Amino acid sequence: MFGRRRRERAQEPQQQPQDPELTFLTAEEAHTFRGLVIDAFAAGGLHVRPARGAVIAEDGRAFGLWNLAVACVKASPDPRAWGAIVHGHVETLLNPPLAAADLSDQDMIGIVHARVLPAAALSEPGTPLTAEQARPVAEGVVEVLALDFPDSVQMLGGDALAGRDVEALWAAGRARTLATPIEDREDLEVQPGAVLTLLSSESYFFAGRILDMPALLHEVYGPRALPRGVVVGAPHRHGIVLHAVEGAGSVQAISAAAQFVARSSSGAAGALSPHLYWWDGAALHTISRPNGQGGVAVEARGAFADMVGSLH
Repeated sequence: MFGRRRRERAQEPQQQPQDPELTFLTAEEAHTFRGLVIDAFAAGGLHVRPARGAVIAEDGRAFGLWNLAVACVKASPDPRAWGAIVHGHVETLLNPPLAAADLSDQDMIGIVHARVLPAAALSEPGTPLTAEQARPVAEGVVEVLALDFPDSVQMLGGDALAGRDVEALWAAGRARTLATPIEDREDLEVQPGAVLTLLSSESYFFAGRILDMPALLHEVYGPRALPRGVVVGAPHRHGIVLHAVEGAGSVQAISAAAQFVARSSSGAAGALSPHLYWWDGAALHTISRPNGQGGVAVEARGAFADMVGSLH
């Protein structure tokens, strides 16, 4: 969620090289972490080998490492404390309490959620999801179905949807996600009259509130008119950033929001999108993206450029 500090490393005489895949770990830490993962799978009877961003089993199953590594770092900066976290996670993966095939249609409808994910997740090794089973939300973001079991969240796709009432699942999943409450709200004044509103929740599905922007904006801002629209960011699954565009102060607020979203997305568990979007009352339009040099570029084009030009 927002406001959580990144870990602080002890001062070291020489900066250690970072791992090229788990970029928030040093190469030494990442080597230790991967060893813990491989050992945990071996203890559960499954031999895996390291691959790019994952470990791969002999039967072809792939298990991503990023979110588990983030969880370890958030728990402790000391790799010696990571073993229990890794073993607990792997045990859950190898002994899932239930699977979609075990559920009746009614049971599935009772725990299904709509979830927003990076579009790149559709091409990850071992994913059950396909492009045909995802719905576009904005550039780089898709909506999928997921089952919220007591101890895990499982993406719903592939053969698990065969013979099911898919439209009923979409309707139930979206309704459940849109009912996710806002647990925390923080208003940051970046300059007089220019405010960023940070919304967050512990729910894995919270970022899916952007699937119904009119309802979200009414909850946050009330019935006020928003003739110039709102800039929106969903950097990770637990957070949403909003700014209602108004006067000249919004120019600085938009730039601040773009930087904040990109920074919040980088290295986050459940990272979603580094982009900032503009909601014009009908759709989400991309207005910022990382520039490849460690910064963020705000792109003023088309109707968004016209709107920004009218601010005074």
